[in-house]
Amino acid sequence: MSAADATVKSLMKWPVASVSESTPLRAVAEALVADEVGALAVVEHDRIIGVIAERDVVRQVAAGVD
Repeated sequence: MSAADATVKSLMKWPVASVSESTPLRAVAEALVADEVGALAVVEHDRIIGVIAERDVVRQVAAGVD
């Protein structure tokens, strides 16, 4: 199968790596590295309410947010 024929299912990771709204940025960065992903689902009461990506963390660190 070529990359153009791949499906999302064949590429996605399961279970979905997630954090909560109250997760500290350092823990988010650690989870991104540990799970070898570029983004994490943000979950509240077992529902995905958003996504946080490496880029979001890097921007906050560059802006001086701990």
